[in-house]
Amino acid sequence: MIEINIGALVVLLGIPTAATGFCFWMLEHRIQKREKQKEAEEAKRQKEAAARERAREDLQIITIQGTSAAIVH
Repeated sequence: MIEINIGALVVLLGIPTAATGFCFWMLEHRIQKREKQKEAEEAKRQKEAAARERAREDLQIITIQGTSAAIVH
């Protein structure tokens, strides 16, 4: 019969648990990193969309002013 003392049993059971815990920690870390990247990209897209909207509004104003000026003269 194989004799295993309590300390060896704890070590044998703890190694797979520690390895599994480490793998899940790494996976969670990667997921959080991707979420931060997606949030940064989304913020950048929103800023770009706001800038395009401002440019569109400016263009409309210029077009209306030009049309109004042409009608007056």
